[in-house]
Amino acid sequence: MKRMLPIIIAGALIAGAMLTPVGTYVAGAFRPVEAVTVAQATNAITSHDGKPALIILYGPRCPLSRALLPQFVALSRRAEAGGADVFAYSTGDGLDAWLVGGFLTENNAPFAARRILPWQPGVFSNELRSIGIMAGSTWIRPLVAVRSRDGHIIYQDQAVRDLRPAAAALEGELRGGSRGI
Repeated sequence: MKRMLPIIIAGALIAGAMLTPVGTYVAGAFRPVEAVTVAQATNAITSHDGKPALIILYGPRCPLSRALLPQFVALSRRAEAGGADVFAYSTGDGLDAWLVGGFLTENNAPFAARRILPWQPGVFSNELRSIGIMAGSTWIRPLVAVRSRDGHIIYQDQAVRDLRPAAAALEGELRGGSRGI
């Protein structure tokens, strides 16, 4: 019986991770999740000058991220169809890190399953500030930003509830460019 206890506990933990507020994921439905540092994420975003970019920071257990994911999916498809790059990163850690692949698969998200590795206080916001994004607590509120062809952030919103302004900024940039936040 003592030998069985660790197996029982491990099974319960795995089952608990698969039954979450985000949904019930079938074994094998998870996408592989790429873990990147904040510096790697900002380098990826800034390495695409000449193309507009849609940037989405979300958390798979964040109620607002969960509610907005269908809109994130639609906007990212429109961005890619128009020639823009899409950079979507989960900023959650712990249990959230386990949920990213299933969360995106369940919602047919077209973007890669990537999460930003844990960071020290201040590192995340300082790194993003260096590319013009002002981020607060993204693990509890999603952030959406649009980067212009010339590398300027022309739109951003944290705790976004309406993606129409982001869509308008992106469409304006895809049609020829716009300026300012």
